[in-house]
Amino acid sequence: MDSLIIGVAVALPLRLSHQNFYLSATIQTLAAFFYGALFIGYGNGQTLGMRVVRVRCVRSFDREKVEPSRAFRRALCYSVLLFIGALYQLHVTQNPTNQQSIENGKQGLIYFLLVIPHYLDLLWVAWDKKNQTLHDKFAQTIVIREPRVVA
Repeated sequence: MDSLIIGVAVALPLRLSHQNFYLSATIQTLAAFFYGALFIGYGNGQTLGMRVVRVRCVRSFDREKVEPSRAFRRALCYSVLLFIGALYQLHVTQNPTNQQSIENGKQGLIYFLLVIPHYLDLLWVAWDKKNQTLHDKFAQTIVIREPRVVA
């Protein structure tokens, strides 16, 4: 959900403005960083997407509200892993020449190796006992489901 929000608000306008791919990757990563850090650190522990699916980010050791410094550490770890894969992906997919298209086919392995950290981070919850991503582990946070409120 959050990627969709950032995509519409940031990535789409950047793509339409034909910005340099390094600048686009940097702006998108910074947007993801500030979006996550500010909503989780200064809000109620939820981004807009987390509100929709009714989950909240809390400290893993006491399930209390995430303080801003911890939210920034969490967002920093996520953003660094995102940035590594984003740079290469943007470089090879934005307006390739015929020669670049041929080279891109050969460079699929490089792309795969660069995006592994980001996807590994996101998939980590599948086998982690606490259902934490790597960026949650780094910041000592956990995402929990909010209880249903019966009116």
